Amino acid sequence: METERLEILDISKLIGLVLVTVGHLSNGPVRNYIYLFHIPFFFVASGMVLRGRKTSLSEIIAENRKLLIFFYVLNLAIYGYVLVSGPENYQVIPGVNDLLLRVILLEGFGTLWFIGTLVIGRVLFRIIRKVNRQSHQIALFAVLYAASMVIGRGLDAGKLIYRVENLPLILLITILKGVIACVFLSTGFYLKAYWMKLIRWLQGNPVRSALTAAVCFGSLIPFCSFTQMDIHLLQFGMPVLNVILGLIGTVMILAVASLLEKTPASKSLAYLGRNSLILMSVESLQLLLVTYTFLCTCFNHQGIFVKILSLVLYIAELFLITVFPGKAINRLIQAIDSNCRKNPQA
Repeated sequence: METERLEILDISKLIGLVLVTVGHLSNGPVRNYIYLFHIPFFFVASGMVLRGRKTSLSEIIAENRKLLIFFYVLNLAIYGYVLVSGPENYQVIPGVNDLLLRVILLEGFGTLWFIGTLVIGRVLFRIIRKVNRQSHQIALFAVLYAASMVIGRGLDAGKLIYRVENLPLILLITILKGVIACVFLSTGFYLKAYWMKLIRWLQGNPVRSALTAAVCFGSLIPFCSFTQMDIHLLQFGMPVLNVILGLIGTVMILAVASLLEKTPASKSLAYLGRNSLILMSVESLQLLLVTYTFLCTCFNHQGIFVKILSLVLYIAELFLITVFPGKAINRLIQAIDSNCRKNPQA
C-alpha cells in the first residue's frame, strides 16, 4: 500500500517541530513529557510513507541522497560560520575539529543529528527488509532493539567527546541510534494500514479527534516523572514502555493535526510541515546564534511572562527566517542532487 501525501501528516510534523523547540527551551516535567514521544513520532511518521518494495544497494543510496546532501550542506555551513567567527565564542561546541568529526560521522550540530540518524535507520530498515519472511524481519527488529537497549545503558553518550581516539565508541553510538530509529520506522511501516485507518477515523469527527487527543495527553502525564526517552543521548527509562508511549504520543499529535486541518490556516501549517527539515535546521542555527545567549538568560528568570514572551518570539523568528531561505536551500539541494544523477561516478 503506497501512501499519498496527506495534509494531516504535514501538519503533524509541524506540531512535532514546535514540541522539539519547546523541549529544548524547557526543563523538568515539561521537558520530560515532550521527550517521551516527540522524536519517536518523527521516525514513526517517516515509516508511514516508506515504500514497501525491496530495493537494491544503488536504490538505497539514491533514496537517501537528498537527505545526505541536506545534512552535509547545512552542517558545513554551521562549521564554516563557527570557524570564521571564532569557536571560542561558542561554549556549547568543544572545538572546531570536534564539530567536523560530528559532521563526517552523521552526528551534526544541534537537532541535525536527527537527519543523520534517520538516514542510518532507513538504510538498516532496507537491509533488514531483504529478509524473505516478514515475521523474521519483525523478529530481527525486536532483537536489534533489545540489544541496543542493553548496550546503550552502559554508554554515557551525553559526555562523549568527538575526537579521533574515541572513533570506535562514536561509531557504536551512531549505529545504536540508527537501530532505535529503524525500530520506530518499522512501527510506522508495518502498521501503515492501521495508521491510515486511524487518520480517516480522526478526520471524520472533530469531537472524536479532541477526545482522542485529551485521552492520550492525560495518559502520558503519569509517566514523565519516572521514565524518559532521549534517543540522542541513548537514555531509556523503560525500553518497552518507551515504545508504547512513543506510539501514544504519535496518536495524540495526529489527533491535534486533524483538528488543525479543519482551520483556515491548514494550508499554511501544511506548507511549514512539508519544510519541517528546513525548520529543524534553522532551529539548530537558532541554538547556536540565539538560544545560548538571550533566550537562555530569559528562561533562567522566574517570571512566567518573560518565558512565554521569549518562546513566542523564538517560534515567530524561527518561522519567519525560514520562508525565504527555505526555497533557496531546496533549490540548492535539487541542483546538487541533479548533478549527482548526471555524474554517478563522482
